[in-house]
Amino acid sequence: MSNHEEDVNSLAKKLGISQSALSQHLTRLYHSGIVKVRRQAQFRYYTCNHPGVLRILKTLSEVFDPDMDKSGSKVADGAMHDKP
Repeated sequence: MSNHEEDVNSLAKKLGISQSALSQHLTRLYHSGIVKVRRQAQFRYYTCNHPGVLRILKTLSEVFDPDMDKSGSKVADGAMHDKP
């Protein structure tokens, strides 16, 4: 959810959990200051720009997706990968 708004329905589909369960989690994250909500008509759009959470997500993506470069973009096929 970093710098990208998502509504509860699309997030629930991506995560494979019920909308009501996700809504409860998002409410707790909102009250903790981790996510922000924008209301438009009957919809709520959530985003996360919490620096600590974004740092954790970046680290996880680097560990679990070695084709991701430091900017968050996929490395082109055939590109050289640094090996430790």
